[in-house]
Amino acid sequence: MGNLNNWSEKMKAPMLKLYGEEYLQKMLTDWGNSVEIYHKNGSDAALQKSMTEIQCPALIIHGELDPVLGIEHAEHFHHKIKNSVLKIFPRGKHNLHLRFTNDFLELVVPFLLKKEDSV
Repeated sequence: MGNLNNWSEKMKAPMLKLYGEEYLQKMLTDWGNSVEIYHKNGSDAALQKSMTEIQCPALIIHGELDPVLGIEHAEHFHHKIKNSVLKIFPRGKHNLHLRFTNDFLELVVPFLLKKEDSV
């Protein structure tokens, strides 16, 4: 994710227009450094514990071809969050909400409108 040369032109062009190459690369580098610090400080241990304490229904949607986060991350969240549903988009990447908007909304809208007593 941190190397702009690995991004498709379609995904890179609007971000470059918005941020410029230098600032976009800085954001990506800072994000990567933050994740590294997060793990080194043991903050992920708190996340692991808190995931098991989630009581509300959770919808986890993941693109099977996501180049940013592997499918194992979605499966891990699904395993840790008791009342979760995992939906995988076989041809989806990280931006599946943009590429498969209608399919995405067909999952999300009913999930959000579902009343708690019917879950």
